[in-house]
Amino acid sequence: MTLFDEHVDARTVALKRREDPEFDWANRSAIPGIARLRAILESWFQTYPEDKRAEFVTRFRSRDDATHEGALFELFLCALMQGCGFNVEIEPALQGGSVPDLRLDLKGRPVAYLEATTQQGMHEQRQQDSALRRLLEDASRHTRVPGFIVMAGHVVPGKDTCSPKRLAAWWDNWFASVDHAKVRAECEGHGRPVAQRTFHDEKTGWRITFDLCPLESPDKKPEMVVGAFSVAWWTPSRERLRESIRGKRRQHKHSDLPLVVAVAANDFVTEPNQGDIAEALAGTVVHTVTWGDPEHRAVPSRQADGIWPLRDGKRPRDPIGIIMASVCRIRNLATIRACLWDNPWLSESELLRPWSLDRAYWDTDGSLRQDARVAAAELLGIPKEA
Repeated sequence: MTLFDEHVDARTVALKRREDPEFDWANRSAIPGIARLRAILESWFQTYPEDKRAEFVTRFRSRDDATHEGALFELFLCALMQGCGFNVEIEPALQGGSVPDLRLDLKGRPVAYLEATTQQGMHEQRQQDSALRRLLEDASRHTRVPGFIVMAGHVVPGKDTCSPKRLAAWWDNWFASVDHAKVRAECEGHGRPVAQRTFHDEKTGWRITFDLCPLESPDKKPEMVVGAFSVAWWTPSRERLRESIRGKRRQHKHSDLPLVVAVAANDFVTEPNQGDIAEALAGTVVHTVTWGDPEHRAVPSRQADGIWPLRDGKRPRDPIGIIMASVCRIRNLATIRACLWDNPWLSESELLRPWSLDRAYWDTDGSLRQDARVAAAELLGIPKEA
């Protein structure tokens, strides 16, 4: 069983087009560097257990880029951990029912589980945009109280699909509780909507802020209750990263070993920079200006909303480390860099001492330090010209 086709009818030296699925293009590319990378990936795949290969190949060859890139990142991490000196067990089953991607063993002793995730900023955003549109359109068909439309503003997407009927009932309760003529007069006087409320579905986590706009007639029932809404809302990189890590921590909260989370930022647009990563892990930086200070000095401090709050609050055990990797695609394998961010509260992070790539940590004075070492490609023997 192999990852790529040995014989392809029409190999091409053409560059990848936007619409080409990542795997399809790499599978048929005749560019010499891509051919060398195919051979390297096949050699990594040979370390996979026989009973897990079929499922992995299905994901790796997927025409959905998010699925393919997730499998590629797992394969890359497996080779990377072995290159750092760990023995690797793939997909060990835990007593709690969760299955992490890897178990890392060192000198015959299990030391940590590793869970991989890829951040697909634009891909995720398009999915959330579609989910928002469907929710608002479906809820409009279930409203009963006439005379109003709403404008959707700030949106926090939920983890699951929200019930349109639940949103429609919330709209109806709101519409029925206000005086149409009074609200219309206030809107005309101010030249803008004057009533605003936030819908919060505790079951799924969706949170949407709406502005209320009365129609000319209190008896008019619009086809679309939402008069306008923007899908340009965007979740900051640090919040996406923070939620990805927390999700993995919740998923494996009953594990018997420390957890390492590896993240590939597979979107150039939303790839977090060092500041985003530091804020996701240690807390968002806020600047406070004291009233009456003639110099208007802004004093920076960190909120306790990070994965590892550096000041007050609990000191979480997991994850013991975060591996941040740059964009992980077949055509980028020769340039991937991976940096280990240490949990500042735990001595167990020393279990990852064999790590020989870039490393970031907080010094005793709370300042961020980063040691630049070798690139992943150098450790794995991927030639620069690949």
